[in-house]
Parts: sequence; C-alpha cells; structure tokens
Amino acid sequence: DYKNIEQQLLSQDLNAYTVEIKDGKVQKGDIANIDYLGKVDGVAFEGGEGKGYDLTIGSGAFIDGFEDQLIGVEVGKTVDINVTFPTDYQATDLAGKKAVFTVTINKIARPYSEVNDEFAKAAGYENAEAYNKYLKEESVKNFVYSYIINNSKVKELPPDKDGNNYEYHKKYYTDLATSYGVTFEVLLSNYQLDEEGFKKEVLNEEIISYAVFD
Repeated sequence: DYKNIEQQLLSQDLNAYTVEIKDGKVQKGDIANIDYLGKVDGVAFEGGEGKGYDLTIGSGAFIDGFEDQLIGVEVGKTVDINVTFPTDYQATDLAGKKAVFTVTINKIARPYSEVNDEFAKAAGYENAEAYNKYLKEESVKNFVYSYIINNSKVKELPPDKDGNNYEYHKKYYTDLATSYGVTFEVLLSNYQLDEEGFKKEVLNEEIISYAVFD
C-alpha cells in the first residue's frame, strides 16, 4: 500500500547518505574505513592486507566474525580480532585455519536515522520540508506504477526495451558502487534488493515507461 511504499523509499534514501562520525564507536550498519593486516601463525598471508577499505558492518562481505568484532571499537583505535577461515574457503592454503587480523578504524560513515535538514541537504534538497514533499509525491507515483503493473497485462514492449539493456543498468550501478568503495551486491543490499530483485525493478521501469497495455 501507499504507506508501505513511502517507508521503503524513506529507508532507501536514509541508507544512501551518510554522516561522518568523528568521535564514536562502530555500530551495525556503519561504513567503517579500516586498515587491516591478517596473519596465520604469526605470518602475514597474501590478500590479507588492506588500507582505507570501506566495510559496511553487517554486510557479510568479510569472513564470519570479522565485522561483529569491530562493533563497539572507537574511531582511531587498533584491535586484534580472531577468526577462522571456512573449511571450503577458496584459498585452500587458508581453509580451516585460524587467523588474527590487526584492524585500525580510520573513520566511520553512518547512514542517517531520521529526516532532518542536514540529511535533506545531503540528499540535494533545501530542507527537510522539501524532502518530505518529494517523498510523498514519489510514493504516490510508485503506488500508481505498482497498481498499473499489478492490474494490467502488457500487450507490447518495444524490442529495445525488453529488459535486454539490463547489463547497461548493472554496469552503471556497479561503477557507482565502486566509486563508494563497495561491491554491486552491497550497494543493492542498501536498497533491500538482491540482483534478481534489481533486475525486476529495471524491467518494471521499462514496462511502465514504454509498454502498451490492454
């Protein structure tokens, strides 16, 4: 329904913009910029070092237990965390082995939790009132789109708008994700989507824009 769509859009926008936390501790959902060095039996291993890496806490991008152990660590602090590589890990020389990662929290970017003037300006609006106006208008538009799609039958979709340009959309958002220092999958997760859901969104947009309906 309309309110559900509005809440989804709001959640997506709040997660798309962040504020830098200069004095605080890592929380789930934060994007922690980290330096890390991993060692097995005291010896650094290939691929176990990174600097200035933006890690979304809770994304599951790193080995199990890595992100959870960073929760509560203060900006500027360095900690050692202990993890165990899965037995089916792709690097067979590390599979099943225990490792210690020395991790430094360089800075934290935290998604906004509420609509305020600061968030609105980050999102490109004059103030919170202007953003809320946009949100209501966009929610109504999406509600109408959903109603049309769910209650109509597509009679015709132009050949060049049949979903075949999905790769173009995927490349655009993959490049966007790279500019944020995250993967395409992590970017989609911020919008509560997996790749299949994203593909449906792309096709639905083409349908509502170009299709001929009965």
